[in-house]
Amino acid sequence: MFRELGITRPEELAITTNRAVKKETGVDFLKISEKKGVSTLENYITVTELCEIVRKGDFPEETKLSVSTKNDKPNPRKLNLILEENGFQTRNGKVWEATEKGKKFSDFVQNKSKTSEKTIYHLTWKKEVLEELFLKQKKR
Repeated sequence: MFRELGITRPEELAITTNRAVKKETGVDFLKISEKKGVSTLENYITVTELCEIVRKGDFPEETKLSVSTKNDKPNPRKLNLILEENGFQTRNGKVWEATEKGKKFSDFVQNKSKTSEKTIYHLTWKKEVLEELFLKQKKR
């Protein structure tokens, strides 16, 4: 039945089920567990978290500046553009989507909006994408 509705992944089913339970009972299991959403089993992280890894890691200063704001904070917008320029993702309206090149490093995750009942979708990444973006470029 869920596949007919377009729900094909366990994490999508978890969010959908949580919403139905919340509507009927008022109990929000994601809120109780203090989770922002349901992620995949593998270790995928947000673009903001990738920026932090670069900023605090063993990367050249130029690279650190490329993912930071003028106030030395993470700048996910800049890193999203770098991912796009290097062929890892493309923009489809307001949503970033992985390209064939980016699929092995990313996952498309469904989460609950922090401010409404909306479902939001976004790309998350394996930290190995940073090596492809910044370290392998330097060796070429």
